Amino acid sequence: MDIGPRNKKVIFMARHENDLDFMLPLMLFGCDPIVFIWGKIDKTNFRIKLLRKNNIDPVFLLENRRPFWVRFFIRILRELRCTDLVEKIVHKLDKKETENLLRSLESALGSYDSKKVNTVIFDYATNKKVGLMIDVLKKWGNDTINIMALPHGMCPSTNKLRLINKIEPEKPLNWPGFDKLICHSTREFAFLDSNGVAKAVTLPTLRYTAEWVGTLIDETNSSNKLTLPESNGHKRKNILFIHTKSKGKNIYNDEVFRCIRIVEQFDCFNILIKIHPRGYDEAKLFSDYSKNIILTKKHMVQCARWADYVVFFQSSAVFDAFVLNKPVIYPSYATSNIMDEAILKHCNIARTPEDFYYLVVDILNENNLEPPNYVPEYWKPLLIQWKSLLNKH
Repeated sequence: MDIGPRNKKVIFMARHENDLDFMLPLMLFGCDPIVFIWGKIDKTNFRIKLLRKNNIDPVFLLENRRPFWVRFFIRILRELRCTDLVEKIVHKLDKKETENLLRSLESALGSYDSKKVNTVIFDYATNKKVGLMIDVLKKWGNDTINIMALPHGMCPSTNKLRLINKIEPEKPLNWPGFDKLICHSTREFAFLDSNGVAKAVTLPTLRYTAEWVGTLIDETNSSNKLTLPESNGHKRKNILFIHTKSKGKNIYNDEVFRCIRIVEQFDCFNILIKIHPRGYDEAKLFSDYSKNIILTKKHMVQCARWADYVVFFQSSAVFDAFVLNKPVIYPSYATSNIMDEAILKHCNIARTPEDFYYLVVDILNENNLEPPNYVPEYWKPLLIQWKSLLNKH
């Protein structure tokens, strides 16, 4: 894909590699980007390298990072239930970090002409830091800049009571400070109140087009190669578990663990667990069970390309498997969330542990599982829609 014309300057505020995954196609093909990194993204990340390869140099905003010993100390205090002390320490640290971040943002903005910038894109976030950064950006742009929120995923479930510690449905957020809220599907409307719905624009993501997935395959193969066991002819199969950070998310870890054990008992699978970016400690518990289980932080498209079969529990990363036409198993009994039918229709559904077991046996007996019947969005017309959105403001 060639770099397209860039008609408008757009500031992207990325705080995590997941944000970059969904912003990258727009940065490279949809506009003239200014990229600010304000979260935990390593400078050696292949996404950063891809931007620099295309002459886009991200600006890393300064923010006090909490040393390991500070994080460890806070964790111990929490375990000792020193709630009041933890709140005081965290409040003080947050205040200092926010002050540093805002000063860094103001300094970085001084290098740009606000009259040439018309849009700023954040991920879906409504925390205090984002609100204060929006204030700085609007003041810098004399209130002429449009602030948009972009999801860093595709909400896969339809229920609203999604956190295990909640006893009533989450109240929709009003998204103060944002002028537009991008929804990749109508499922995101569950997060919006009536004011948010009035700001919403439904537009599918470029992230899960066949063309962009192909680009990611090329880039990750050249700069971030995944080295994993090869299948031994037809005797061994590669099975990928997409790990979802399950703590507090209505996913039953015991059932996830049983799924892995069911597969692991047969000596004919290479088992790979794609770690959720924020869930290494949780995923490591599974790999500690057996030396035959491999954990990886590599990009999802690499993992899905390697896999013969994919197991997922609650993650929009499954769309990479759909695009690459990999048979997907969904153990619906492992979560109390309700998966959207638009996703379920592309999966082999295991409604009980026995169902999951016999699907694995089918693989062993060379009874191929149903591949997804998924048709990705077309890149060119979708890119035109995104350019129109970014350039009309």
